[in-house]
Amino acid sequence: MVSVKLPKMDEDEIKDLLKNKSICRIAFIDEGYPYISPFQYVYFNKCLYFHFTDYGKKKNILLKNGNVCVSIEEFAPDLTSYKFISIQGNLKLIKDNKTSSRVNELVVMNFRIKMAINTIKNAKEVKDAA
Repeated sequence: MVSVKLPKMDEDEIKDLLKNKSICRIAFIDEGYPYISPFQYVYFNKCLYFHFTDYGKKKNILLKNGNVCVSIEEFAPDLTSYKFISIQGNLKLIKDNKTSSRVNELVVMNFRIKMAINTIKNAKEVKDAA
């Protein structure tokens, strides 16, 4: 098997990946073991904000230990193109209701925009195939 080293991403490529994706994985530390889960996120004001419910295992883990690793990736189905970033840091809950509401609005808006883009792409593919 031939190993191929992925090229290093520059700052603009990293920002583009952060802006263009909306799903990530967050690895938490739960009693000495990793616990990984998918999350919706939005990149806003040079920060990542994640959509959390106000209950459950992930929130309980976060309240005990905010040290996390966030993974965001983009790849072609045949893996001819692959980009990923891995960010280690300390995740904090937003306590300000105004900021929390704004982030939730951005997550929903981001989701709707991506759904609209996918609908347009799919319609074009159907039209082109006809």
